[in-house]
Amino acid sequence: MAATPESTAPVPPDPVCSRHGDPLCWYRLEDEQLVCESCKASSQEGHRFWTVTHAFEARKTVLEITLQTLREKLGGSRKAHGLFVEMAHHTKTQVQQTERLIKDEFEKLQKFLQEEKESRLAALKREEGQKSQKLMQMIKEMTKEISSLSHTIKAIEKHLESEDISFLQNYKSTIEKIHGVKTRGKKPGQIHNDVVEKFCKATKEKEPEVPTGALIDVAKHLGNLKYSVWEKMLGVVNYTLVTLDPNTASRCLSLSEDLTSLSYSPINPPPPDNPERFASAAEILGSEGFSSGRRSWDVEVGANTDWAVGVVRESTNRKKRTKLSSAEGILALRFSNDTYTVDTTQLSIWRKPQKVRVEVDWSTGRMTFSDAAFNSHILSTIELTFKEKVFPYFYSFCEERPLQIAPETRSIAEGAH
Repeated sequence: MAATPESTAPVPPDPVCSRHGDPLCWYRLEDEQLVCESCKASSQEGHRFWTVTHAFEARKTVLEITLQTLREKLGGSRKAHGLFVEMAHHTKTQVQQTERLIKDEFEKLQKFLQEEKESRLAALKREEGQKSQKLMQMIKEMTKEISSLSHTIKAIEKHLESEDISFLQNYKSTIEKIHGVKTRGKKPGQIHNDVVEKFCKATKEKEPEVPTGALIDVAKHLGNLKYSVWEKMLGVVNYTLVTLDPNTASRCLSLSEDLTSLSYSPINPPPPDNPERFASAAEILGSEGFSSGRRSWDVEVGANTDWAVGVVRESTNRKKRTKLSSAEGILALRFSNDTYTVDTTQLSIWRKPQKVRVEVDWSTGRMTFSDAAFNSHILSTIELTFKEKVFPYFYSFCEERPLQIAPETRSIAEGAH
């Protein structure tokens, strides 16, 4: 049987020392070099040596550990790369959705302004129609009177041009035309008296009065126009003291487009696992935290059967399941299984609130939960110590009923600041 090339390939000889030609059987630690027995014997005092077998196992272990570390780092890098790609895709989706909502909101405002403009222009046109009609009637009456007076004046002027005999002969007929005085059957001197009476009465009549309010009330239409439109806009625009932050929302929460309502929804597509996001329970934060002053907001809980509202410390771990307790950085009023608790303490509530008011005084460390509908405390004031920024906190594990941040009623004085 013919030998294969592999069976005839020469076996490489074991490496030997380049100085002494002896086998390399020791590993010098100081310079990480293989040496022979003669090299070891002639080495400086204090040098350390391992056998080849021991050195092989030790240095192999180092590389294996390094390899494992690099593989773990590679896995972490790939995971981070995947997360970054997911976040980049999610960011584009956020931009598209946010752009659409911004356009929708401005279209609503533009529609409101357009309707308000048309309403005010229509009011201006109505006033124009009413006052123009009245003025046209007055113009018509004055035109008729001017025509009558002009005709009378011409008749008098023509009569005055007559000679004395003709003037006197036609005097009675002229008087009848001018003053409407009947001359037939009148006693001597009566015609003259009637003419004098008519003349005196005519001279006492006042000239036609120009009515007040005949012009367009420009001040009514233009006075504080922007302010009055803005004031009216406050009546159609909702304002909430807290806006939900979608970047902190658990994957099992659905939010309203205006970021004021949250519902439990276990079938949502998974969002990126960014550091701000809660990874366990159905939790979410308000978009703005605070580390001073007083804050309050109302939440409509309605018939929701499993909810919590309160505050959370900024440093609270959002990636693991935590208890709703001050020790875990969350202080909230919780309702579940028909039981109310605060900081693991069960409360006795005789009337289920439909709207809960959360009030926090960061500086004094006081926090209260109230029944906003009746403005009565659900529990006594809690004394705390805040050392860092806190955020409004919300939790809902009820699919049927959402939690809704209640809109505020803003007065004009508040809005002006």
